[in-house]
Amino acid sequence: MNTVYIFKSGLLKRKDNTLVLETLEQGKKYIPIENISEIKIFSEIDLNKRLLEFLSSNNIPVHFFNRYGHFSGSFIPNQRNSNGCAIIKQAEYYLKPEKRLFIAKQFVSGAAKNMKQYLAYYKKRGCETAAEVEGIAYLTGNIQC
Repeated sequence: MNTVYIFKSGLLKRKDNTLVLETLEQGKKYIPIENISEIKIFSEIDLNKRLLEFLSSNNIPVHFFNRYGHFSGSFIPNQRNSNGCAIIKQAEYYLKPEKRLFIAKQFVSGAAKNMKQYLAYYKKRGCETAAEVEGIAYLTGNIQC
């Protein structure tokens, strides 16, 4: 599954069970739907409701960016069999400071673990990383999950 990046202006439409990107420079380019995980659009693209319904049925989100590369918005397909339990649990954790703090600590602990693994990778290749590992251990020493 690949992310499709669109940088040229044109028309994106459904053709049978695939996507077609029509641009002035390249003409028609067919994109098999089976290979797409998401679409990121950085240019002026014309599309219609029929295309969005097709993307939704294949669970493919579309993300839009402005001409400077800043995120503008997304089309996220409706989650099938979604009963809202996840949203309710998220709101429950958000409303209780102790639960919110627990999740924040988990994020920080995970980030510290990833940094230590990253530094261990470079240590194996001859880089001196002891001071950085010690600094991370010191800074994360007070986190208790």
